[in-house]
Amino acid sequence: MKTLLTIVIACLFAVSTQAQNSPASTPSSTQTKPAPAPAAAGSATTQTAPTASKNCLMMKDNKMWVVKGDKSAAMTADMTLSDGTKVFTTGAYQTKDGKKMMMKNGDCIGMDGKMINAAPEAPKKAPAQPAQK
Repeated sequence: MKTLLTIVIACLFAVSTQAQNSPASTPSSTQTKPAPAPAAAGSATTQTAPTASKNCLMMKDNKMWVVKGDKSAAMTADMTLSDGTKVFTTGAYQTKDGKKMMMKNGDCIGMDGKMINAAPEAPKKAPAQPAQK
């Protein structure tokens, strides 16, 4: 009887030490991954403000963004596009022939200098007519 009890205790001890050393397939509640550090204010790191599916320079909330695929970053320097168009951080751009224009919120100019999409203008409301009795 003593030998049987000794064997059972030894088995329980072996199993408990093995359970402590084996890697878990899922992280336990005590194991957490460190959260990513927040970006410094004003930095030009990747943000999620504008959404566009192509590579372009986009005006969003009166701020210029460089959009590449699904990632975007604040535009920090003036850029010259492949067709010679210069795009400034203010949202102004100048074509190769010298024509100067200003982008509006929602406008997106491709890296080839062509407008990809423009923000639709809000429809003008007709003046309200007074109700008749």
